Amino acid sequence: MKQYRTLMIDLDGTLFDFGATERIALKELFDHLGIEWDEANRSIYHEKNNQCWRDYENGLITMEMLKIRRIRDFYEALGIESDVEKDSVLYIEFLSRHGIPIDGALETLSRLKKKYRIVLITNGITKIQRGRLSCIRQEEFFDDVIISEVIGVQKPQKEYFDYAMTKAECPKAECLVIGDGLNSDIKGGREYGLDTFYLHLGKPNMAKEGEYTYEADSYEKLLEMLYC
Repeated sequence: MKQYRTLMIDLDGTLFDFGATERIALKELFDHLGIEWDEANRSIYHEKNNQCWRDYENGLITMEMLKIRRIRDFYEALGIESDVEKDSVLYIEFLSRHGIPIDGALETLSRLKKKYRIVLITNGITKIQRGRLSCIRQEEFFDDVIISEVIGVQKPQKEYFDYAMTKAECPKAECLVIGDGLNSDIKGGREYGLDTFYLHLGKPNMAKEGEYTYEADSYEKLLEMLYC
């Protein structure tokens, strides 16, 4: 493996368990509505939410539209009548309260930080990501944090990586993008001219050969490959 100076690391699915956060927040939202939460409804929410995020990453909708539309579409699918705009704000508040690292994530970051500059790159909502990051000692792990809503562009757009490179403090050849998102992280990094590390923790490799520079399915393999 090449020698790198800076790692650009994704948050959700790479370091944080957003599924666990989401499960708690959805139940809290339904408790607020006075409706018993059925875990089977999560698949419906995922369908609506994932479509919104795909549209956002492809530049088809804004972040403000995403916040409202995912709740609106979810409620419509379940036949729920409520104030979508107010509930969207409340749901974001619930999500922001629960930062849950994936098992082994903080230990992995501690070891990486001894050798590399680390820039966190995320397409998340500002209030949610800042709230969840406050649950850990983020200043110990990250040299910089880049949230798409703050800078006004999102992965995989070139402009996002233009901004990220101003925080990398190294040339492209010495920067590595690490993430689980085949579009936002891997494709975005590759098309920008950066090496990429597809980290699919405990999941099968869904990418085609040549779509990434490196891949692994565990933190242990990641650390071994990065000589940490």
